[in-house]
Formats: sequence, C-alpha cells, structure tokens
Amino acid sequence: MKDIDQLIKDIESYYNVKIELNDPVLMWSRGYARCVDNIVVIKNNLSYSMTLKVILHEVGHIHCYRNKIYKNYHTFNSTDEYTSRLKYLTGLRAERYCDRFASHELKKWNYRMKYHFPYSDKILVEGYRTHYLSMFKTATTWQIKLK
Repeated sequence: MKDIDQLIKDIESYYNVKIELNDPVLMWSRGYARCVDNIVVIKNNLSYSMTLKVILHEVGHIHCYRNKIYKNYHTFNSTDEYTSRLKYLTGLRAERYCDRFASHELKKWNYRMKYHFPYSDKILVEGYRTHYLSMFKTATTWQIKLK
C-alpha cells in the first residue's frame, strides 16, 4: 500500500487537482472542494482509507463542476432566492452523486476497499440539512419537502 503522501501526489496528477491537508472550516466536515480552483481540502490525521474516500468524494464535486452536473449546487454561493432555493433542492442529490462517483473511482485505487455511502445515513443527512443546507434556505415563504 502506498503511503498517504504518494497517494495524494498520484491523485493530484490523475484528476488534475490540488490537495491540501488542513482542518476544514466546518467542524463536522472531513473535507470540501473549491471547485473553481480545482482544490480539495481534507482534514489532517485521517486514516489512509478515510483519506482516500474523502478525497475521491470531493474530487466528485470537482468532476460535477467541470461537467455542469448539479450546476446550481457546485457554483459560488449566491444570496438571491432562486439560486439559494436550487442549491437547497439539489444539495442532497449532488452529495449522493459524489458518493457514487467516489465508490466507482475507489475501485481504481484500491479494489478491496469498500465505500460507505454517508449521504444515505439518516442521521448524517439530518445534520447536513440542518447545518449546511439551511444556510441556503432564505427567509421567504417557499416551503420544501425533501424525500
């Protein structure tokens, strides 16, 4: 098995991204992607397998941005009601797309590793809606029912 530093270099080259080891701003997050800059930021001191899985999930966001998949979710934050509503409506679907992307790509890097689909976990999804998506929900009258 490669060491983490070599793994990061290989992934950076393969996907044409930059990976930074740094603690994400959001305390509950293990990583995030700055799609416009092709940068993945992941939490320090994760295990080898978790590092690989988080990187691939975040690379999935960059893949979406580059290919205009869930475009409204993968663009800059906007304060206008329409864009905020689209972000809120497509957020969970976009995260689940990135989970599927990561699961598929994981087979290229380690065929024995299994990908756990975090955005299928009810507790995580509730926290995601409460702590992240809620910032896109504006103080207007629209109501949304997510399934």
